[in-house]
Amino acid sequence: MVRINKWFVGFISLMLILLIYPCTAFAANIQIDGNFDDWQGKASIADPTYDAFPSGDIVKFYWATNEGDSNLYFMIDRLGFGEHNDPLPVTYRLNLDINDNGIYHNGIDRYALITYAPFLDGLITVMVFKGNDQWINYYIGNWGEGGRDGGQKCEFSIQSDDLSNYPGQSLRMYVTSYGLIEDRVPDTGDIQWSPIPILGTWVLGGIFVLGLIFASIKIVRNKTT
Repeated sequence: MVRINKWFVGFISLMLILLIYPCTAFAANIQIDGNFDDWQGKASIADPTYDAFPSGDIVKFYWATNEGDSNLYFMIDRLGFGEHNDPLPVTYRLNLDINDNGIYHNGIDRYALITYAPFLDGLITVMVFKGNDQWINYYIGNWGEGGRDGGQKCEFSIQSDDLSNYPGQSLRMYVTSYGLIEDRVPDTGDIQWSPIPILGTWVLGGIFVLGLIFASIKIVRNKTT
């Protein structure tokens, strides 16, 4: 009778998870192009509606990494004035506690001011600062819905060179909106995240195959002992 070690079973189970999970939850890389279908299935947090001025009322906040790069990707979805086609601009502030110590105003920390103007064909301007207000960089592009297309969703990325973090380093974050009545997501506390760039499926497949080879060797050895 062949007896299989429980650690061996656990190892094979882990290999299966590593192979299957990224292929489903992270099937599509995020493209910062003003189209939002690729955000389906990405990590997110929902926020109650009607707790802020409609143009700054955040409905959902998304975050992600892409295969093969260490940039951070974000998407913000708002309720919007009239709930369908909001041309009004809004400014968000994304706060990043880079060293995960619960303090957001150190020089190592970062924040970004994101101005979204649906009436300018979804124009997005992202200004990146250190936690002590020193300016670092800016990005600009048409990465949001236009006013006639909904005027609710915008996406952007922050380059790893502007973050001074390393892959897998845990950080904390939260996002706010400016307006007559401001919104905050989450309402209290913050989101803790370890943004590890996703391994390619071919890498994961290679790990899985090596795991199977290892398993076969173990089975053969068990049969001969």
